[in-house]
Amino acid sequence: MSVDRRPVNPSPVTSNCRIAILFTGIIEEVGIIARKERRGPFQRLSVEANTVLEDLKMGDSVAINGACQTVVTVYGHLFSFESMEETLRRTT
Repeated sequence: MSVDRRPVNPSPVTSNCRIAILFTGIIEEVGIIARKERRGPFQRLSVEANTVLEDLKMGDSVAINGACQTVVTVYGHLFSFESMEETLRRTT
């Protein structure tokens, strides 16, 4: 994994922070959307994959088009995550 440790301007919330650690975006696999379900205020997407499932578990973070999503289920060749309204409004 590659990490970028460039200095950043501190925000009012994180005025003590001087260094940001950013994941630079190694693409491990391109998955296929297998299912999309609306669940109240959330949308659950199930993604078909192979490589990432070798060590993926519930609670892990996965970057989907740059937005980190928390895995809620892993089964067979699928993993799922739920996105809130705010995430749906701000991402593709």
